[in-house]
Amino acid sequence: LPYLVIPLRFTDGEWYGAQFRLLTRKEYITFRWGHDQLRVFGLDALDTTQHVYVVEGPLDSLCLPNAIAMCGSDLCGGLDTLTRSDIDLTKCTLIWDNEPRNSQITSFVARAVKGGKSVVIWPDGLPKDLNDMYAGGYSVLSLVNAHTYQGLGAELELQRWRK
Repeated sequence: LPYLVIPLRFTDGEWYGAQFRLLTRKEYITFRWGHDQLRVFGLDALDTTQHVYVVEGPLDSLCLPNAIAMCGSDLCGGLDTLTRSDIDLTKCTLIWDNEPRNSQITSFVARAVKGGKSVVIWPDGLPKDLNDMYAGGYSVLSLVNAHTYQGLGAELELQRWRK
C-alpha cells in the first residue's frame, strides 16, 4: 500500500518519530521513539518569535504559515507535551477541523475557549479540513484570520457552531 511518510522532528532537526498516511484513504499510523507523548509535526521549521497556528493534521499545517500539527485532535494536550521548544502560547491560534457535530472536537474547543485561548470557529458551509479548503480554492489564512475568536466572542461563536 502507498504511504506518505511525514517526519516528526524537534526544533534542532533530530527525528523522534514519523507518521505514515495511507494515500488511498485518510488513515494514519504514528511511530515515536523515546518520546511517547509527543506527536508534533513542523517543530523543525517553526519560528517561535512569530504567531503560531496549531492544527490537527500535518497536511493541514502546510496550508498556513508558521504552523505545527498535533497529529490528532487534542491540540491543548499536545501543546502541553512540548518541553523542548519556546512556543509562547499567547501567540498561538488553535484550529480544529470543521466538525461541529463531533462531540470530542466541540469539547476540546470549549475547553480551549474556557482557558482563554485564541481559537478558530468556522462559518457554515466549509469543508472539514484545511487542506480540503485549500484544494477548493479558499484563502485559508484569510478564513482563519476572519474567524479567530477569544473570550466572550469565542463563547458566543461556539454556541452558534455546535450542532
